[in-house]
Amino acid sequence: MTPLLLSRIKLILNGLFEDNRKLALIIIEAIANQHSKNTAIE
Repeated sequence: MTPLLLSRIKLILNGLFEDNRKLALIIIEAIANQHSKNTAIE
């Protein structure tokens, strides 16, 4: 993940309430894991 993407995610997370933040972290983690699998295949 690029630093720009990470900083954008942090800005989004900072604007969310605690419950939504936890949900967003789970979603982001899932996306990151999927991205890692995709790049590993290549």
